[in-house]
Amino acid sequence: MAAGGFKAFMKDLLTSGIPGDFSSPFLRRVRFTNVFGYTTTFALLVFAVLNLARDNHLAFIVETAAALFGVFIMMSLRKTRDLDRAQTLLLADITAIMIFLYATGGIADTGIFWWFTYPVAAFFITGRRKGWYWIAGIMVLGVVLKAFGGSIGIHVPYSFPVLRQFGASFLVVSLVLQMYEATRDDYEKAIEETMTDLERAAANIRTLKGLVPICSSCKKIRDDKGFWQQLEVYVSEHTEADFSHGMCDECAAHLLEKQKDEPS
Repeated sequence: MAAGGFKAFMKDLLTSGIPGDFSSPFLRRVRFTNVFGYTTTFALLVFAVLNLARDNHLAFIVETAAALFGVFIMMSLRKTRDLDRAQTLLLADITAIMIFLYATGGIADTGIFWWFTYPVAAFFITGRRKGWYWIAGIMVLGVVLKAFGGSIGIHVPYSFPVLRQFGASFLVVSLVLQMYEATRDDYEKAIEETMTDLERAAANIRTLKGLVPICSSCKKIRDDKGFWQQLEVYVSEHTEADFSHGMCDECAAHLLEKQKDEPS
């Protein structure tokens, strides 16, 4: 595949075939949703294979199912172009995996470290306000599982001091990402407002194009209806320009000389 063809293929893949400006806020969200979805799906498949090699069949089944569901979400986005639905399903899929890793510990009890990717998905995919809802929700689930999971056979492999330190650092990361997202949103809004002003200004600009018939003697201009108009009138009607009358040095000198020659 040629470089141009591959670039077009990747652009189509990341935008789910949705036409428009590749750098627009909407397609930015679509692009990030696809990138995060495909990346997460690939990572889940890799770890599913590793867990299968370790004879951890439960983790293999759960991670494979989550990866396949991620593929379904990306295909659904391409077909329906319903970004909000795709984002909700993708966050729900990621939340389920995070809770599974939290409850089981993952490989060598390192599953909780994947939680630091969660604020990225929550804020960049759904935005600042909805992002906090998802983050608050997963933290509440984590607390409930640690406090009451034992009654249903779920024993979280992390101690309370570890979870306390993790929770504090998780909130710090979330706050920093939220501030970054807020700055980026303000920057995008400023750009959109500037572009709107430029488009509005461009729409109000009128220009003269083509051949303009002008009398070689009196300098009147013939309009589209065949009428001859003064140069000032024609230009004022066809552009945004206005005239203020004055006199050039040559004409002023000629007029002064003419006045001198006239009899008193």
